[in-house]
Amino acid sequence: MSSARVILQPPTLADEREFVSAMRAGRALHRPWMQMPDNSEKYASYVARCGTERFEGYLVRRREDGALAGVFNINEIVRGRLQSGYLGYAAVAALAGEGGT
Repeated sequence: MSSARVILQPPTLADEREFVSAMRAGRALHRPWMQMPDNSEKYASYVARCGTERFEGYLVRRREDGALAGVFNINEIVRGRLQSGYLGYAAVAALAGEGGT
């Protein structure tokens, strides 16, 4: 998936170092609302959950340089006729506030 400014990609284990580093740097931005995976074990668990029946996760990357800009998660997905879920999102602290047009 993509737009003019960003690309959405499923997370992989190869993204661990960049993701964990960005989430550690953004703790003050995310808490108390979110606790993002901030170590290898938590990140591996996050990647394993992505793409399951009830959870989808995507890394948001800036198109121009591939920089990690954030994450979108769809939680508690209900399939079938209802087709619903909860959207959660977080920005990478270093790029927070750059989402305008």
